[in-house]
Amino acid sequence: MGPPPGRRRAPRPGLGAGGEGRVAITIFRSWMMRPEVYAQLHGGLRERGLTPIHTPEQYRLLHHLPESFPYVTHVSPRAVWSDLGREAVRAVLAPFGEGAFIVNQACASMVGPVHLSFPTSPDTEAALRVIETFLVRQGGKFQGGLILRACEPFIPLTRQSRSGTGTPLTRGYRLFFPDGHPVGVTPYWAESKDNGKAPPLEEFAQVAASIPAWFFTLDVAQRTDSKWRAVQLGDGQVAGRLDQTEFYRARAAR
Repeated sequence: MGPPPGRRRAPRPGLGAGGEGRVAITIFRSWMMRPEVYAQLHGGLRERGLTPIHTPEQYRLLHHLPESFPYVTHVSPRAVWSDLGREAVRAVLAPFGEGAFIVNQACASMVGPVHLSFPTSPDTEAALRVIETFLVRQGGKFQGGLILRACEPFIPLTRQSRSGTGTPLTRGYRLFFPDGHPVGVTPYWAESKDNGKAPPLEEFAQVAASIPAWFFTLDVAQRTDSKWRAVQLGDGQVAGRLDQTEFYRARAAR
C-alpha cells in the first residue's frame, strides 16, 4: 500500500531543489516539543543558513495521529478522533459497541492512556465521564484533539513501576527508519526485560516507504496471536537513542 492520494515520498535531505548542490542539513536532538515550537525553531535555523531535516508540516504529521494514521491504517488498531463536544464524542463512541478502547490525545507524546472496557453493554455516560476526567487532568497539556483507539490483545509483560501507576506494559519495539530504511530496533519499555523475538522488519518496509519524512520511528506491538501491529509514528529526532554508527552509515550510503 502506497501513500494516501496526493502524498509523495519526501525527497532525500542534503540535495538542493532539482538535485543541484548541497545544503547544510540540521538534525537536532531534544525532548519532544509542540509543533508550533518546532516551527519557531525551524524558522530560526533557516535564518542562520541551516536546513532542518524536517519541515514543520512533516514534524506535525509524525506526531499527530489524524495526519499520520492514513499511512498505517491497514496495520494499526482502529482509531477515530473527535471534537470535544459531548454530542461529537457520542457519535464516535457508538461504533465501538461493547468493545474496549483507549482514550488519548492526538499528539503522540502522551503517556499512560486511560483504558475503558464495557464487558456487557456500552455505557455512554460512564465513558463520557472518564473522557471528561482525562481532559481535566491534561489541562493545558492537551494537544490536537481527542483520540479513541480500539484495544487489541497485546502480549502482556509486566506493570510499569517507574511512574507508580502500575500501567500494564506490552511487548513492543521501536523501529528507526532514516530514508525509509530500517537501521535499528530497540525494546519500547526499558524496564520490561523482554527476551522475545524482535519484529520482522520486512513486515513494515512498505509502510515505511510511504511515509513522507526522512528520519522517523515506528512503534509496534505484538498481539497474542503473534501478529505485529503499528501503534504510532514519531520524529526520529526526539525518539530516544539509536546507535550513531548505524545511523551515519545509513546516511552516508544513500
